[in-house]
Amino acid sequence: MRISPLLVTVALLLALAGCVPSDPHPSTSPSASATPVFASDAEALAAAEKAYAAYLKVSDQVANDGGKNPERLKSVATGSLLSDDLAGFASFLEKRWHSIGKTDLTKTVLQSADLTHGGEGAVVVYICEDVAGVDVVDQNGASVVSAERPELQQFQVTFDLVHSQLTPSAREPWTGTNTCG
Repeated sequence: MRISPLLVTVALLLALAGCVPSDPHPSTSPSASATPVFASDAEALAAAEKAYAAYLKVSDQVANDGGKNPERLKSVATGSLLSDDLAGFASFLEKRWHSIGKTDLTKTVLQSADLTHGGEGAVVVYICEDVAGVDVVDQNGASVVSAERPELQQFQVTFDLVHSQLTPSAREPWTGTNTCG
């Protein structure tokens, strides 16, 4: 299980809070309040859904094209998600596979959202994908998909705030609470 950089930062800040002496004479000058990145959890979730739908669309296009021009993903993904996908599509090219169909985003559940700071790990969402309408075939048109592949797949997806836009940066299979149900 990967620990979110946000959780590590929060834990570090909490540990350091006890080490910093408090100022007995607090400043009376007004401090600037942070402008929230998202007005609410619902807004953060909607932004994540929109970003992930854009990612799925481009990912499906690259897969349908047999892994050609995978750099298209750079506009909709970052981090380990992008590097993993680029490696996966290099394998598609090598094996001369391509996909047929598209992945559907069926459900999202917000795990956490940083409403004020953004950055890496700004939003984490549990996602359910429906791949029932997707097949991967070899150069002869024969399916290479396992008969045991579940039609509904759950992931924990981390989004980074990049240029004021959420961008999916990591995706791991989720085996916790059933997001698809």
